[in-house]
Amino acid sequence: MSCKVTLLVASVLVLSACDRPVTGVTQSVSPSYTFTNGPSELPHVLRSGGPIISAFADTDRDLLVLVGSPEDPTQDRICGGTEPRQFVPVQWVGDFDDVVKQLALLGGISILVYAPIPPNPFVAMCLTAPIAAGSGRFVRSDNDFFGVFGRANAVMEQVHGLVTLQSGGVANVSARFYALGDPGGVLQRFETTVQLVAIARPE
Repeated sequence: MSCKVTLLVASVLVLSACDRPVTGVTQSVSPSYTFTNGPSELPHVLRSGGPIISAFADTDRDLLVLVGSPEDPTQDRICGGTEPRQFVPVQWVGDFDDVVKQLALLGGISILVYAPIPPNPFVAMCLTAPIAAGSGRFVRSDNDFFGVFGRANAVMEQVHGLVTLQSGGVANVSARFYALGDPGGVLQRFETTVQLVAIARPE
């Protein structure tokens, strides 16, 4: 163990007159598996977001994963740069008088991998070269964001992606953070795991 810390889219099909010629589709359309294209606010649903960096530190493997930084982390404002962090969309569900659930997700989020684990975020981003960099998909869920209503609470963050190794080659990276608290507010489980697996090249 280690320490750390979708809106239903309805489509309206307009029928053309029968005497009009049918033309082929000239542009491919791909589905959007996200809530970000919906209204900003509905009853019991609020959408927001912000520039967020999330960290996964696996002390057993001595690996740190940072997600959401600028492409060049040394240009982050913490380092004196001017590049913004990536914007992560967030959805809040609840009546805001009781339990509020949170879901944050972003495809194509930046991923940086460090080893050994730097002493703090400033040293990592500003003074240390990552051993791998790439992008992937980030998800965060919290079934009771404020955690003050006497209910069990589970929080999960995970990222999966493909990174290029500084030493050459590519690797799959998977990082996961999980925390579980009981209704009395006592933390029962808290762990982070990071896996970095090089992809073998064919001979």
